Order: sequence, then C-alpha cells, then structure tokens
Amino acid sequence: MILTKISTEVPVEVKGIRKDYGNMRGLNDISFKIKPGEIFGLLGPNGAGKTTAIRSLCQLCEIDVGSILINNKNINEDSIAAKRMTGIIPQNRNLHPNLNVLENLMFHAMYYGFSKSEAKVKAINMLKQLGLKDRARENISKLSGGMQQKVLIGRALIQEPSFLIMDEPTVGLDPLARKEIWKIINKLKGKYTILMTTQYIEEADDLCDRVAIMDKGKIVATGTPKELKMEMGETVVEFKFNGETGEIQNIVKNKTNGRMIIEKHGKSLRVFLNENDAIDVAQTLSGRGATDIKLHNCTLEDVFIFKTGKGFADIG
Repeated sequence: MILTKISTEVPVEVKGIRKDYGNMRGLNDISFKIKPGEIFGLLGPNGAGKTTAIRSLCQLCEIDVGSILINNKNINEDSIAAKRMTGIIPQNRNLHPNLNVLENLMFHAMYYGFSKSEAKVKAINMLKQLGLKDRARENISKLSGGMQQKVLIGRALIQEPSFLIMDEPTVGLDPLARKEIWKIINKLKGKYTILMTTQYIEEADDLCDRVAIMDKGKIVATGTPKELKMEMGETVVEFKFNGETGEIQNIVKNKTNGRMIIEKHGKSLRVFLNENDAIDVAQTLSGRGATDIKLHNCTLEDVFIFKTGKGFADIG
C-alpha cells in the first residue's frame, strides 16, 4: 500500500458539533477524538446521526455549531488542505462508469495534482498491490462488488491522505469478498487514521481499536470493544423464570456487590455479570425454579442494544 507518515498529534478531533434540519436535530453536540493510526468505529441504529456525522467530516454537510479538525486544521478554515488529507471510501460505489479501472484511479490522482505520467505509475502500482493488475483495462461495470470496493479503496489511497473515511466498506458484499476487504483494512491499520461506519457488529469488534455508539444524534458510549463489554459484564446468564423480576433482582443483589443489568422478554430473562458472579448466580437460579439456563460471553451487540435503549433496563 502507499504509506504516509502518521502525525504525532491527534489527527482528527470533532468538537461539539450540532446540525439541525428545521425542527429536527440531526447531531446534538457530539465530540470525539481519533488517535493517530487507529481505526475508530461509528455505530448506531438507523437515524442515529451517523450519516450526518460522516457527511460533515467529508465537507458535504455544513455544521451549525462546533468544529472539526484534521491534523489540527479546521476544515471550515482550511477546506482544501483538509480535503487533500482525507481519503473517502463512500457507501455508494461512485466510480466513473465510462472509465476503465486504470482510468478511474488516474483521473482521481490527476485531480489531486499529479501529472498524467505520475498518475499512471501510481495507478498501476496501486492495482498490483490490490491484486487488480489484470483488470486494469476492464470497464468498472464488469467488476464484482468486492472488486469495485477494492478500486474505491485504491482511489482513496492514491491521493496520499493521512485520514481515511470508510462508510460501510463491506455492505452488500458476500462473506468471501467481505473477508478480502477486512484483510486490506488490517494492512492499513497503524498506517492511516481511519473512521469507519459499519452495520456488522462483528466487523467493528474485530477491526476497530475504539468505537463510539450513537443514538438520537448523540454519542452514548465510547471505548474499546473490550472496555464496553466489561462495563456491561463479562458474562450473560440466560434463563426462563415464571416468577417476578423483583425476585430475580433480590437473588442477584444477594450474590453480587456491583451493578446489574436485567433484560426481560416474557418469561425469558438475561442478567449481565462478571464471570465469577455469573456462575454463582446460575447455580442459585437453578435451585429457585429457573430453567433453560445458559451462559455466554457478553458481545458488542449486547452493548449496542443496551446503549441505544432497545429493550434493556439497568435496574441496579
């Protein structure tokens, strides 16, 4: 891959940005920092504000309040420099349909100031690294979705940015193509600062150094996937119980000293605890009439659902 020197300072910082659409607030004073060389995931349900946040960072949407800094440059004050530093891999595959693969990359390189001869050398080198050299003369429409996504990544890298924005980089791809894109992203890790949105929780868990969870225009949680899962509880105890939730609450309180999170759907319940407490609680529940008791590790999806208010209740 084409590498670039990583800044020793915080390369991306979003400070209290707000965006209103009439009476609706799309972004409500969100702030986050992305460390040099890390992959930062932005997660949230539909309508959470992810798209507006991404559009703001791409300078496609003007914010009402706040500021966005890329390598300490305010994008509103130094728009051209910010655009040069930012490579964008959009969700919609907006490659030029009337150009072949090589021409798509060359056109983008020339737009960013490289001569035609420089652009051709860079494009050929990029296609070699992406395993697409044999496809250089093919029309974009002849490529599979996975191959088009590789071209989009190459197009973003060819301008030699320091910051990459990946908006749903594997959406709509089959499992094999998705894994190919994961390999490329892992190769970029530590070499570029990356902001990524994804609808695949396991993708965020595997690829992202840190994630921010958005809901209703706000950031409701930020941390490493491990930190966020540990905050919920290492282990989930699932079971069925005919009694009252209050009885379960008393059982758990008597066995633990910390906070507890209980989810209830009819007679099915889940309790989030640390590993040692979970085993003790499961044994106690078994003697109090609970059935179908199962234990599993807390997942990032569990955290996501809890933080976005989808059926979880923190009653401790």
